[in-house]
Amino acid sequence: MKKVFYLIILVSSLFCLSCKSKVEKKSLNVSPVVIEDNNLVFQVDPKSELLMMALRLAKVNAMSYTSGFDYVFTNDRLVEKYKDHPLIKQLSKANKKYKGDFSSELEIAKYISDDITTLNVDSKNLPLELQAFWSLINLNQFIDNLNDFAVKIQFERIWKMNEGKNRIGLTNLKEFYQKNDYKILSWVENTFFTKEYSCKFTINSSFYVRNYFFPLSARFSGKNVLLDLYHPMDLNSEGFDDGWTSLYWEESIIQTILMENWEEIEGKIKPYVDEVLKKNKISVKKFNKENYIQEIRYYLSLILLTDYVKMAKTEEDIQGFQNYLKQKILLENVEEIILDHESSYLNNRDQYPEYKDFIIEYLKQF
Repeated sequence: MKKVFYLIILVSSLFCLSCKSKVEKKSLNVSPVVIEDNNLVFQVDPKSELLMMALRLAKVNAMSYTSGFDYVFTNDRLVEKYKDHPLIKQLSKANKKYKGDFSSELEIAKYISDDITTLNVDSKNLPLELQAFWSLINLNQFIDNLNDFAVKIQFERIWKMNEGKNRIGLTNLKEFYQKNDYKILSWVENTFFTKEYSCKFTINSSFYVRNYFFPLSARFSGKNVLLDLYHPMDLNSEGFDDGWTSLYWEESIIQTILMENWEEIEGKIKPYVDEVLKKNKISVKKFNKENYIQEIRYYLSLILLTDYVKMAKTEEDIQGFQNYLKQKILLENVEEIILDHESSYLNNRDQYPEYKDFIIEYLKQF
């Protein structure tokens, strides 16, 4: 009987030891740096910033090209000794298999809890915007590794150290939109939505996204719109162009509409994109669902952008943009497509009060 008793104690002890050996996540106290103006929210998100530090260490896509700024290099020096951390290995391994848009890797940030301890998404039912990259990663391991990485690099200290620079950067960004009289804001509201909508636009910004814009999926809830996109911060207000900035606002909205209705339009879109790329000698062998959405999202955004350019730019700018379209858009008969798209939607708002009402029907005719 004593032997059984001691065996039970031994097993219990071993169980307790195994429990202690599991990762014990630490709750981090980090909050976004935020400046609000009009119905715009300018912010630097700590979850995104932490993720971008890790993606840079893992040499993932655009993060590898970020250069020339003290903020980035200073953080590089603080975290470089953790380049062999399990999180970095995990991201690097997935990146070797992934062929897609960098913004998809940042989409996960909105599902990470504020204290960086939990991931509010089910790996078995990943949202479409996460599937291409994050289906390659064990998400339970990812959140454990992310938390451990944050603790190891003392992310709370780094975040506090960078707060002043981030706030100055956001102030410059706000001044850019003020300088342009919120033309982008009013144009997007009027072009894509009806007056019944309550639009809230969150401009995520970072010194890490030097010269890159990353449209993230917008979120529609009833008559509320929360638009998230990344806007580079290390350019001063003189360096931004409102025309190209409006392009990325569009892409965020159009991407979401396409994702939500992909099954309905896939049969028309895939053959069309395949044909266009084939004519331009571009291979589609490794194209996935995300790649097709990126292609058509970009074309539609450029085409609709002509309306903003006509509204906000000089005749010289308009001519320059039209010449750019002819070179950049791979579609044939660009001028006819633009006119057809504009007249079909902008001149028929009674029939199509919102862009999402129009675009799915329009794409079915491709």
